[in-house]
Amino acid sequence: MLSRLGQAMATILVSGAVVSCTAGKIKTSDVKDIATIMGKGFQCFLVPSEYYKPGTVFRINEHKVPYIANKTLADKVPSSSKDAAFGVLEGKQHVNLDVLVTLLNLKAPAQDLASVNATVDRTRSVDAKLTGLKLEIADDGDIDEVVNWFSSYPNKRPKSRYYVVREAYLADSMGLKITKELKAELGGEATFDASVKANPKLTYDPRATYDLTAPFPTRLRVCMKPEELHFVKAGIGGSVYDTKPVDVRLDVRGNGGHDD
Repeated sequence: MLSRLGQAMATILVSGAVVSCTAGKIKTSDVKDIATIMGKGFQCFLVPSEYYKPGTVFRINEHKVPYIANKTLADKVPSSSKDAAFGVLEGKQHVNLDVLVTLLNLKAPAQDLASVNATVDRTRSVDAKLTGLKLEIADDGDIDEVVNWFSSYPNKRPKSRYYVVREAYLADSMGLKITKELKAELGGEATFDASVKANPKLTYDPRATYDLTAPFPTRLRVCMKPEELHFVKAGIGGSVYDTKPVDVRLDVRGNGGHDD
């Protein structure tokens, strides 16, 4: 179970980013969507977490809530990780105000951040930075085994669409630029400053570009490359499924947990 700090700093809706790479491999000054920078087919989470590793099958129901279908199996799918070509992503992100309120202990009792809905009226665009990025991948053969498992999976929900995670990106910390307007929405400058001082895990330096920073308690998955699982035909041994690219942004709300 993640700490409240880790979940709060991770519950974000990404809108765009500027890449910086100290190794000099990637340079861009254009603000772009993080998923576009990461590569074709990538999606960024509304609620990043320790889940959704490569090999994970998940569904999105008719209410746009995601559920993991094969958590037990996914934990056993081999995967490997390596440093991403870009170690830092900087740019605009939408951050849910309820997340910041809970993070800064501005409201009690704390909300269940796993179920926070990042609705438009409760999100604000802020300058942000994700660091320590790693790319996590699974071999095609292992993904094929997961697809075979899904073909005979008996608990498919007819009103849900199913996906399998091919690759994922993880980050180890986040920095945020806190504006005067944002402080006002969080209860005012005095309340904000007192809350930050009371939390030893947070660092606040108004002279820095990203004045509020915090490490995640463990690396969290911030983006993934899913493919949709779709029916191909009925075979002698049962139904046959395959994968196809996801060409549109997955519109999800909250986190429904897992089915198994």
